[in-house]
Parts: sequence; C-alpha cells; structure tokens
Amino acid sequence: MQNLSNVTTARSKIPVLGSFALAFIGLGVLLYGNGANIPLTLLTTGIGAGLLLWPALLWRSPFRIGLFFLLIFIIVFAPPLPPFFGSANWRIHQLALIVLAPCIIFWRRRIVTRVDALIAFFSLAVVLSMLIGTVSGNPPLMRDWFELAKPGFWWLIYSFGLGLGWRLESKERALWILLAVGIGCILLALAQYSDQGGVNSWLTPVFLSGEAHLSSISYRVVGTFVSPALLSTFMTTVLNVALVAALFSQQQKWLRIILILSVGGAFTVILMTASKSGFLAGILSAVGLMLIHLWSSRGSALAKPLLTSLLVAVIAGTGIFMVARSDRIGTEMTPQQALLSGNPLTATLYRFSYIAEDLDPDSIRLTDWRTAWELGREAPIFGVGPSKGIDERTYFHSEYLLVFRRYGLVGLSAFLFLYGSIALSAYRSFREAQTRQDAQQQVMALSMLTAVLVFATDGIFSNGATSDFQLSAVLWWMVGLFYGSTRYEKRCLSGGTRSIYG
Repeated sequence: MQNLSNVTTARSKIPVLGSFALAFIGLGVLLYGNGANIPLTLLTTGIGAGLLLWPALLWRSPFRIGLFFLLIFIIVFAPPLPPFFGSANWRIHQLALIVLAPCIIFWRRRIVTRVDALIAFFSLAVVLSMLIGTVSGNPPLMRDWFELAKPGFWWLIYSFGLGLGWRLESKERALWILLAVGIGCILLALAQYSDQGGVNSWLTPVFLSGEAHLSSISYRVVGTFVSPALLSTFMTTVLNVALVAALFSQQQKWLRIILILSVGGAFTVILMTASKSGFLAGILSAVGLMLIHLWSSRGSALAKPLLTSLLVAVIAGTGIFMVARSDRIGTEMTPQQALLSGNPLTATLYRFSYIAEDLDPDSIRLTDWRTAWELGREAPIFGVGPSKGIDERTYFHSEYLLVFRRYGLVGLSAFLFLYGSIALSAYRSFREAQTRQDAQQQVMALSMLTAVLVFATDGIFSNGATSDFQLSAVLWWMVGLFYGSTRYEKRCLSGGTRSIYG
C-alpha cells in the first residue's frame, strides 16, 4: 500500500512537472530564436526534457526499460558532440546525466550505499591532491577540472543504474539490452573490418577525426570507440555477459545458440583489434566461467577433474601452437602486412610475437612504468594533482601508476578499494545465489564480477578503460544495476516493502 501511495503521489505532480518542463523547453526555443549560444540553448531545453523523463524513471512502467536502453545505446553508439563544446570529447550521455542530476540527487537523498562512500572517498583524494598541488605551484588547468568531474559522472550513471535495476524483472532485461547493443557493435566492427559498403569512408570519421582517424586505419576496426584497445575491453565485457547467460541462465535452446554465436562474434572482434590484453582477458574469463559452471553443476565426482584436465590440455596445446605460429608470423610479415592481412588471428599473433620485446627493460611500456613510479615517488602521499601541465607525458600504460602519480598512495588506495569492494560484493552475491539456487542472480553477479575484473586487468596495461568517459560509463551502468538488484532482493528476502523509492 505504501508503494501504491508513493506512485499515486508522484502521478499527482504531473501537471506541475509538465508546466515547468514546457517553460524550460519554451525558454530554450526562445533563446535559440534570439541567437543565444548553442550550449545554453541545449542545456535549457534538456532540463525541460529531463523533467518530463523523470516520472518515467521512477514509475513501474515500460518507460524505465526504455530509458535504460536509450542510455546504454547512446553511450555505445552516439558520436562525440560538435566542437562548440570544446575539445573535451563530450558525449550525449554526459549532458543527459547533467540534466537529470537534480532529479537523481533528489531521489538518492534517502538511499546510501557502500559504493557512494567509496566514490566520495576517491573524490576527496582528488580534491586534496588538487589543493596540495595548487599550493605547491601546480595549479590545475581548465581541462584538468574534468578529472575532478570523472567521479561525479561515475556516481551519476551508477545512480541511474541503481534505480533502474531495482526490480527483479528490470535487471534481467537490462542485461539483454546490453547484449543487444553489444551485438550491434559486433556487426559494426565486422563491417568496418571488411569495409562493407565503404563503411570506413563515411562512418568512422563521424566518431574519429583528424589524426585519430588516420592512425586508426592501420588497425582496421575501432567500432565507435577512440581506440582499438577500448573496443577490445568493451567486447570482452560483452563476451563475458553472453557466456554467463549461456552457461548459467535457464533459456530456450535457440536463445542459447544466439548467445554462443555472440560469444564467437565478440571474440572475433577482439582478434580484430589485435589487443593482447583483451585477448588474454577474454581467454581467461571464458575458461574460468566454464570451470565454475563445471564444478557447480551436478556431475559425477570423476567427470569433473577429467573434464578440467582436458580443458587445461586444450588450452596448453593452443598456447604452444600460438607461440610457434606467432614467431613465424613475426619473421615473415611487417606490422602493416599483419594488421591488414584480412585474418584477425594473424594480426593478434603478430602482436604476440613481440611479447619478449615488451619485457625488455628498454621497451616503451616498462620505460613508462619506471617513469611513472619515479615521478610518483616525488609526492607519494597525496600526489601532485591532476594537472597535465606538470609532466611531459600523461600516458603511462597503467591506470594504477597514473593514479599514483596524480593522487598518491591515498588516491591509489581509494581506487583499488573501490574495485575490490565491487568484486567482493559480486562474489558474495554469487555464492548466496548458489545456495538459494537462484539462476537469475548468479547471472547478474557473475556478469558484474567478470566485468570489473576485465576493467581492473585493463588498468594494469593501459590508462583508458577507467579514464575514458564512454567506456567507464558501461562499467558504472552495470555496477548500479548490480547493486540495485542485490539491494532489492535482500529487502524481499527479509520481508521488507518493495518500494521503488528505497
């Protein structure tokens, strides 16, 4: 009854919200007609649209899933906004979250989770580093303020997912939405790789411009992301979700076939990107999920170790073949020949032929790691702040070393604890779901666990997955969905009310 009362109260406010919404939209149109700058016009009109969307966000209606689909769709597929927003590579979902921020903050006023505290702690570390850096003669530049905005965007999209993942039905549909968007990105990447219909001449420049577009040509595929590495991380996440759904959900046979085909398509795109870290993360997560499914099933005690040994033997044999084949490719082909060979496996094996060079003390990656470590030791506690003007280079091939350089041990500890807390919560949720034999929650928990492990692994070898506004939005979208559904289930199991207002 309480839940019904809340919804009825919300619906009674429709005329008020509609009046304010029309006023803001009318103001935006008026400003545009009088020649006002475009960002102000879009922001004013967006606030009006946000006021209309907000009731749909809270009600138990199909509009909530529609908003969920719209957000993840524009995160993955919408190109960067035009240059009048500056050189910050703004995207539509960032403006949408800013418009909805007052509504989200109002809704979250009575709902606090552990993730909120962890994000706040990391934000505090960023602010302290910025203040100390300013006092030390390293004031932030205008573009450096976006580093402070990143935790804010994480929180906004986490809150969006938290609300929409509240219901048991919503969380399952949301994962299918993610898979549908992932399949769309797979098809786009395949079209780019084969240049079907001349797609690279008209589509890729929409997402990339200038030097970024020219440098991406040699890789053949970037999807809608800035670099092949970011696309590889997203595809590894899609691969994990599809494989978890195929192994642990209770679906019809034809749907399982589609899921397996999606796994194959995602792995093919990972090969197209020629990303070594994406390839290894995809292989390890797939093997790990198959082993978890094997040992959690009701098979005989003898079959489990035999199948495990067979799987390990197949992986070992494949690894030996890849090492031998990559050495041969590395001596027979040039980088351009391998990347443009038309065989995605060839390009990836070529990259593996240079692993020995990556481990050389003078390699670019290890040199960047040493540089970041030495710079970080200059201010090991709070760092030097996010200023990009103090260092000649801002890319150190490691998210963790970059955080250590900018925010010191305090910021790095908060960053690592944030990842660790999410992974631990997902693991505990999976074990609880196993005890209850809840297949739906097992899928949700394992999808979250594998996704955060992929992003955490990517952070070892690059500083893009967490820093990039587009890719990090996918992670925090899933984190919100996971915590919202977990919180809902705990309330139901304890006999609490099923209110969408928390």
